[in-house]
Amino acid sequence: MLFVDRHAVDVVEAEPEGTTLSGVSEQTEKYFRNFLENVTHIGNVLPFAYESTGVKTYFRDMRDPDSRSRRVFAFHKPETLREWLGQADTLRARLKKMPPLIREGLLEDEAEILTLFMIATLLAVIAYKRNLYATYA
Repeated sequence: MLFVDRHAVDVVEAEPEGTTLSGVSEQTEKYFRNFLENVTHIGNVLPFAYESTGVKTYFRDMRDPDSRSRRVFAFHKPETLREWLGQADTLRARLKKMPPLIREGLLEDEAEILTLFMIATLLAVIAYKRNLYATYA
């Protein structure tokens, strides 16, 4: 378990090198749904989970809509996890709440270009944040 401010926020599932981590997420989910009641924790379910072989590490934010594990280069710093816990929504939740593009008054080509520009911008922001978190993790 990982702790932030003396509260459990995470379960780490360690597996031997060479283990396929995609099948381990179900086992990890059992751990953080059934963590010990005598451990001080945040919420009814721990918000974060890691699976690692020591070579590959996957991270999962259970607060995300349709949460899933994704590869990270290192474990996040407690300060990063604390910051995420202080945010009302996760990045993926905020992206899902984005309003649709208003196409009224735009030519079809303009709307398509704008949509592609918005998608490219969002992907760039996600890539930047992923690199930033990996750099400072």
